[in-house]
Amino acid sequence: AGDIGALYNLAGGTEFSVGNFSKADFVAQNEGALSGGSSREILAVSEDDRKKLLDELTQELKSKGLIEAKGKIAKDQYPIEGAATFVPDTQEFSHKVGEEATTLKLILSGKTKVLVAARENIDLLLMSQLETDVPEGFTLRPDQIDLTFVPVAAKEEKSTKTATAKQATQPSSQDFDVQITANLLPKVDPEEIAGKIAGKYPNVAKEYLSTIPGFTRVSISTTISLPGKLGTLPRLARNIVVEVGAER
Repeated sequence: AGDIGALYNLAGGTEFSVGNFSKADFVAQNEGALSGGSSREILAVSEDDRKKLLDELTQELKSKGLIEAKGKIAKDQYPIEGAATFVPDTQEFSHKVGEEATTLKLILSGKTKVLVAARENIDLLLMSQLETDVPEGFTLRPDQIDLTFVPVAAKEEKSTKTATAKQATQPSSQDFDVQITANLLPKVDPEEIAGKIAGKYPNVAKEYLSTIPGFTRVSISTTISLPGKLGTLPRLARNIVVEVGAER
């Protein structure tokens, strides 16, 4: 009932129908106004409440499962995050739809499934597509490429009456849009640089490195720190390791 409480009590003299009879044959009437009754507003669980809680907890568990899966995936495999799915095996709400409640709880457990691809295949494909766009004086390395896989709606496949049983049991495919972020590094020869800065003071070495195209900053660390004029870089180039990385 939508109208309940003392506010909606019927006044005296109100006519009522009796059973299935029409008011022309039988009619009932209250002599005095009806009294009593009360109403109050309550919080009740809705279907939207349950769906929102389920969606939020599913996303949270999927994210946690994805992080755990990344730690177990072999280095030669690439996790496709956009294809990660959470498969529940336990789902229990504390209240049903329509029940009075101020809080709603959900017990949810399951497994996160992650699609992986061979890193070598992805790297080869990316390098073949991107190398032609790398400007002169720079180089592109697979470890400087970040990928984001976004699943797109699967295309509808037209079925035919002649489809064989083998075709019908083939696994479905998934299409993805791939967003690529790549850091370009200066094209340099680490051995040549080591030879140029061997025996130099750190400030002189930094000055030379700043002339390299694409340079932003340098960090020099040594295993042994000597004072004053002795504080040069190793005099032998083979004792110097030059690493080039992207600014993040």
